Amino acid sequence: RLFGISSNEISNNLLKMFNNNSNKSNLHLNNYYSQKNNSDCNNYFFKTNSNLKSSINNFNEDNIFDYNDEKQAELTKEEKALYGDRIMKGYSKVKLLGKGGYGIVWLCQKNNDKYNAKEYAIKQTSKKKTQEFTHNLNNTLSNARNEIAILCLLNNKNNESDNEINDSNDIDNNFGYELIPKIYDAYEDNNDIWFSFEKGGNSLSSLCFKIKGEFEKGERIYLIQKGKFLVSLFSNICQFKYLLKQLILGINYINSKGIIHSDIKPENILIDYIIKDDYFKIISIKIIDYGSSFFYNQISSSNSSNTPEYLCPEITVGNKKFIKDLSNSDKYVNAVDVWSIGITLLELCLSCPIWMNFKTKITINRKIIYTHGIFGCRMREANKIHQKQIMNQ
Repeated sequence: RLFGISSNEISNNLLKMFNNNSNKSNLHLNNYYSQKNNSDCNNYFFKTNSNLKSSINNFNEDNIFDYNDEKQAELTKEEKALYGDRIMKGYSKVKLLGKGGYGIVWLCQKNNDKYNAKEYAIKQTSKKKTQEFTHNLNNTLSNARNEIAILCLLNNKNNESDNEINDSNDIDNNFGYELIPKIYDAYEDNNDIWFSFEKGGNSLSSLCFKIKGEFEKGERIYLIQKGKFLVSLFSNICQFKYLLKQLILGINYINSKGIIHSDIKPENILIDYIIKDDYFKIISIKIIDYGSSFFYNQISSSNSSNTPEYLCPEITVGNKKFIKDLSNSDKYVNAVDVWSIGITLLELCLSCPIWMNFKTKITINRKIIYTHGIFGCRMREANKIHQKQIMNQ
């Protein structure tokens, strides 16, 4: 992107690289950039598999955690009043899976299917007004309805959208269909908007990082612990490449429908896995949370209100020219999400969430480092985040 290469070219060449089984497959992008007269940047941006593996194997295991250590999500007193004891018709609650910006997600089973024990995820968005949620209630309900509509469209891979992109590349757009969670049922009543969908695995963020506050010489410090999944991901480079390839396929499928996800981040990537020979083997990946997704020709400056640290700089500050270009042409349809994938992978490589705005302690190559997230800003102000995005390029 920095060198004037379109995100379509990058996606296509990454996929060709991953489909190449030769030992020199990791050099494909190096050669590609060299052809673009950017040979000076090769060694900085790309490493061979052996160099990457040897550097990551120096993780300090004193700061490694299992996912099983993670505490179950709990509702606050106000959230309990907001969501009550209600549940979608025909289902019973098992436990709370998580909380988001405009709803909560329950793990549930069907009442008439307990012997099968199949589990579903159900998102509940309350219509109830409270002192905290009144000011953005309309936006919250709009996001919930938008997510249902987008998921219904993406679930039907044979259904052509009015905004469908006719791509001339040699990649089947439907390859990424499996990364879309299946939606089963949806309705709204007087109290809530409900929809049930396919249960995924654990979020990439919870598998990779745990943040623990502690005091050091009277100063508040946040210790970043790395998950065994993250260590395994870098120790087994094939899994790292598989993760990246699947994310690109998933985004390619979403973008092929003329849809921009616009909120790709570790929290919205679910990983299902098995452990084999001390390695985590990824068996399924799901991209979730489509409440802020939009059609490329319907973009507006309001889309910059998504998670700003993972958004491309043009969207972060509402660049009018970029927004106009994006809404008038499908040329840049996957530029927004490709940037977010890159930032997600950068976060994994840095071993520190990019949004951390407090003093943070991490261990890299057995050395303790005090730092901040590279895009971390107090109050998460878009202009300041934008400046850090540009500076860190």
